[in-house]
Amino acid sequence: MTLEQRIAVLEEIFAKLQDYYTSAYSGEEIDARLASAGVPIGITKEYKSVTEMNQDFTGADVQRGQFVLILPDSTASADYGKVYLKGTANWVYAFTLTTLTSIKGPIGPPGKKGDKGDPGEAGSSFVILGYFDTLDALKAAVPNPKAGDVYGVGTAPPYNIYIWDSVHGQWVGNGNLQGPQGEQGIQGPEGKQGPEGKQGPEGPVGGSSNFVRYDEAQSLTDEQQAQARGNINAAPGGFGLGGNATAIPAGADLNSYVKTGRYAQGTTTTMRQILNLPDAFSNGGIVVDVFAIIPTYVMQIAYNLRDNKDVITAMRQNYVGEWQPWEYVNPPMELGVEYRTTERYLGKPVYTQIVQFDNLSTIQSFTPGGEISRAIGEYQWPDTSGKWIPNMPTITIGLSPTGESPYMEFGFNYNRTLRVQLKSDSKCLGKSARVQMWYTK
Repeated sequence: MTLEQRIAVLEEIFAKLQDYYTSAYSGEEIDARLASAGVPIGITKEYKSVTEMNQDFTGADVQRGQFVLILPDSTASADYGKVYLKGTANWVYAFTLTTLTSIKGPIGPPGKKGDKGDPGEAGSSFVILGYFDTLDALKAAVPNPKAGDVYGVGTAPPYNIYIWDSVHGQWVGNGNLQGPQGEQGIQGPEGKQGPEGKQGPEGPVGGSSNFVRYDEAQSLTDEQQAQARGNINAAPGGFGLGGNATAIPAGADLNSYVKTGRYAQGTTTTMRQILNLPDAFSNGGIVVDVFAIIPTYVMQIAYNLRDNKDVITAMRQNYVGEWQPWEYVNPPMELGVEYRTTERYLGKPVYTQIVQFDNLSTIQSFTPGGEISRAIGEYQWPDTSGKWIPNMPTITIGLSPTGESPYMEFGFNYNRTLRVQLKSDSKCLGKSARVQMWYTK
């Protein structure tokens, strides 16, 4: 096409684009959409016919969102001046450029050179009046702009330059005032050597006492040890988690301790105010080690440092955000208290408790609420000493007890009930017996 034709085409494209978009978008939004999509304004390629255009759909010359023009040799063709947009799967007809036929004609002879015109008035200089982070901020700060007012928009250079269009009453983005990066220049000549610097302070005298050996044990001061651990981000105390444990305050909830660390409380009064504490932790202090993979996959090991100088250990885990019950490694085995242990039997948690049978009769029973897997017992000797005899014997269901001692039978009710039996004339009648049983639920 000739230069005049191209100018006319561009003017008509701008007019049609404005008619198409302004019904739904403002001028700023059109600019932003075209710029973000990388859509050029103009004709990317010309074709002699629609057939030629369709055959070239898979070609790389025209990208999705670009315009092409049908320009047959004959202006009488029905397809002359049609503009198509390349879509995702096919060409999309956009409009027909009537300008082409209206200005097309033979090229005339060059005209005579005209007289030199009078000098024009001095144009207004291009001055950026200010900068704003966003277009909305510009609109709010400059509610009454003048024609040609220029502002930069953006948080860092290069800024998008907006000019007030008084004809249409809107800010028009004109892109960034920054050209493409130029090619790297030729390396300049090497500079002159700078003056010699001042001499540094004298270093320590060499010798075995002035450096650290790594092939044998070292004798370091506390300050040197602290510095060395800090250099490699080691634990403060040098062992495990290091240092003292973090204090657990009164009223704290152990369910919220889901970060790896060591936590403790040393007084009975404060410990009893801690929520979700193991039930058997009744006196002394507590130390809790927390090992976290993620906040919803955590293990806690709690140690009860009791006043009688022994230690009770319990543990539990948070599985997928739900805390499981505390399980005891070495429960204190208080009389009549049920404990869930870390032991497993046939894949199930094992519970245990000690039950005391007082004022023994010929048959007494206890049902713990699960299937009994084993039991041990002791009983009072039938005299005034009050001594307890270990290893209470067991008896099979259906047999009668013999001798003076009581017998345990826990096969009754499908191993769900434990019975203590005596013969009717046993000297242990009226005495007491204790049985520890283990069972699953």
